[in-house]
Amino acid sequence: EEPIRGSLCAFLGQVPVNVVGPVQCGQYLFPSGKNDGYAIAATYKDYSRENEPLGTAMESCPAGKHQVLSFIRWQHNLKFQVLKQKKEQIHQATVNHWLSGFVGLLE
Repeated sequence: EEPIRGSLCAFLGQVPVNVVGPVQCGQYLFPSGKNDGYAIAATYKDYSRENEPLGTAMESCPAGKHQVLSFIRWQHNLKFQVLKQKKEQIHQATVNHWLSGFVGLLE
């Protein structure tokens, strides 16, 4: 028998999400960054990784590992995506400018 290929995924809407608490209802959920299948609650200011939020917690839970109902939607936060894109454009422009200085030195 051939193994099933692929990954588990969630649909849009109300989805149970594995979290490491504490989590308060209304907080954004982000990937934990540990590749462990869990999310953590954080604000944009507190969360420095380059990941987009997975959704918004619809329930609260104490510290520890839990499953909370969350609201998942496509383009969770357009402002976050636009800021991330601008940051990538600035980074690429900086790299291109830096590299152009080396090209001049090599000629």
